[in-house]
Amino acid sequence: MRDLSAIKKLKLEINAGDNIRDRSFNDDVEFTARQKIKQGISLVKSK
Repeated sequence: MRDLSAIKKLKLEINAGDNIRDRSFNDDVEFTARQKIKQGISLVKSK
């Protein structure tokens, strides 16, 4: 029984890894966009 739960856990970790890999590109784009927006806001505030 212990082996079965270990296998299930491994499968979940592998699936999570795939999901992270799929999402990482979109997250990078979103992160970059947020940084640009923050820069824009700070530029406006400093004027």
